[in-house]
Amino acid sequence: MTAPDDTALGPGPGTLADNPRWRWVRRLAPWVITAVVVTAILVKYPLGRIVEEMQRGDVLAMAPVALAATLVMWFTATTGDFVLLRPLAPRLRFLALMKGKAGVSVLNALGLALNYGGFALWIQRVVGCPWRTALGVILMLTLADLGAVSIVALGALIAGGDGLPAAVRDRLVVVAPALGGVALALLLAARPVAVRRGLFEPWRGVPRGHRAASVVARMGTISVLVVSTWAAARAFGLPVPFHAWASFLPVLLVVGALPVNVAGLGPVQAAWLLLFAPWASGPQILAFQFLWHLAMVCALFLRGAPFLRAVVGDIARGQGRGADRAAPADRSAQGQPGTG
Repeated sequence: MTAPDDTALGPGPGTLADNPRWRWVRRLAPWVITAVVVTAILVKYPLGRIVEEMQRGDVLAMAPVALAATLVMWFTATTGDFVLLRPLAPRLRFLALMKGKAGVSVLNALGLALNYGGFALWIQRVVGCPWRTALGVILMLTLADLGAVSIVALGALIAGGDGLPAAVRDRLVVVAPALGGVALALLLAARPVAVRRGLFEPWRGVPRGHRAASVVARMGTISVLVVSTWAAARAFGLPVPFHAWASFLPVLLVVGALPVNVAGLGPVQAAWLLLFAPWASGPQILAFQFLWHLAMVCALFLRGAPFLRAVVGDIARGQGRGADRAAPADRSAQGQPGTG
């Protein structure tokens, strides 16, 4: 029996996804949600008060922290991706992946979903993986990210949770292990879905040890972000203790990655206010969050700008010819035993 082509994985004719009204709802929903949340926040905390807090804080001291953090995370994030991609693309070089990630991560300013989408395109066109494999790798990355943030958050709760508000701490102690457990169970499973071909093809080509190593590398990335955010907050003058950043920042990363936020704005600001209210005023929290996000976006752009033109050119040329050749995951599905 021949395997179905890629189109078989998409929605069939006559489904809700084909309805033009539904497509408009999906496109407009994040903008509407973001507008409602931001308006409600600005009604409670006038923009003038937020600007005053921005002027009181030491903004210039935050800039080198953001730049140093993006450079260190460039290495740790590339390492986490490299250990997953190398078994599928043996010719892939670490420095080539660093260049690709730097160029693609400029999209992070517009949202994590666009960043993932751009990276999937880079994997397919440049690395040479078929679309199924590229999307499967992105799923692996997402599960590894969820596992890493859950482990870091749980470790921080165990180490310093006594200094956190009891109601929030008790909820996170339940949510973090549950979320991380599901993500890691799927990531480290030998074969999550018993199908010959599909989204889970990379699980046949990437050894379980490589998947675990990717989680460890991502824990390093999250830890760097926690330390740098704490350092930037101290430089700005935001009196939030380190154990609060270590416990809550992983949660904020998950909330910020949800597709209901637009360009870093939306429900994520409400989450910042909810979690850090015991230590600072609303305007001070919002001022720091906006400036820190802006500093990180600028640092990502400075890091990626030198490579952006080359990365776009690589994608346009499609030097990997991913549509014309099979990745190792495809060959293992044709009679070779899995390595997971």
